Parts: sequence; C-alpha cells; structure tokens
Amino acid sequence: MPKGFHVSHAQTRNYIESYQRLKASSFKMMLDAKVGSYIFEGIKQSAEHCIFDLIAPDEWPRAMIFTINDRKIPVPLQT
Repeated sequence: MPKGFHVSHAQTRNYIESYQRLKASSFKMMLDAKVGSYIFEGIKQSAEHCIFDLIAPDEWPRAMIFTINDRKIPVPLQT
C-alpha cells in the first residue's frame, strides 16, 4: 500500500480564514470592565462563543470564562 493512502478516510482541514476574528481591542477593554456576564456582538458565531463571564481570579488581572459544550474554558487576560 503506498504511503499516505487511506481507505474510507476523508481528510478535511480548517484554515484560519474559516474562523471568526476577534480584535485585540475587544479583549483590551475587558481588562478594566466590571466583573459580570458579557456578550460579543457583531460576530457570526454561536451563542456559546459570544457569551462569557468576566471574573477576577488571583492568577490574572481578569479572565473570560466561555461555556462551550458544557465545558468551562478560561481565557486569561493580561497586559
């Protein structure tokens, strides 16, 4: 069997162009925002990817917590 030949296996690739971009300025303003729940507006993503909680943990100045597929995903913010 030749190298790289796979039966019944369709390979797909995700390129960065297929993902929605979030600008750094969206995150920067969260460093000084009040702790609470927020929504990114104007992006074409599912609600799970737009809704997040902003918290102030001990490790970072702020962290955004997204709940995607019932899993909490932290995105730490720091300067």
